[in-house]
Amino acid sequence: MRDWQSRGSIDFQQSRPIGFAQCVRLPVTNLPHIPRYGLRSTGGFTLLEVLVATVIMGLAVAGLIAGLSQSVRNASRLTDYDRAAILARTKMNELLLDANLPFDGTVEGRFDANQTGGIPFGWRAALRPFDMPPKAGPGVEILQRVALELWWQPSTGARRTIQLESYRRARIPIPIAQ
Repeated sequence: MRDWQSRGSIDFQQSRPIGFAQCVRLPVTNLPHIPRYGLRSTGGFTLLEVLVATVIMGLAVAGLIAGLSQSVRNASRLTDYDRAAILARTKMNELLLDANLPFDGTVEGRFDANQTGGIPFGWRAALRPFDMPPKAGPGVEILQRVALELWWQPSTGARRTIQLESYRRARIPIPIAQ
């Protein structure tokens, strides 16, 4: 007899008709004997394995949260810097177009709290003649250097500054007789 016949499978060599009970018989597999009590099952995790996995996940989550908080701080600092750059560019454009500025001197001021998001911002501009032709007199057009320093005081750190420099055409002023 063949091996598959000895395990209780259907005998197709039989000449008599096969009944329902004979058709549903399936091959029997050799399962190992599993005792009811005593030995543990191999299908789950031990308590130690679960604790080690929990510690590893906790460390990973703590590192992720620390990284996210640093990213938020950096984003806040960059937002302040972007605001400062926009304010500096705007103030420099105003200074370049203002005809009433001193020929050689400094001007300074502060920005309105509405523009700065409540952070103190201020500026200082130094205006100096840059390039003057020889024997230039009053009314002659020259190149004037405009150096702008913008400062702000963030709530979380020290005072910070941005410096811009540009040039504009200006006329040497005519002295006023007294």
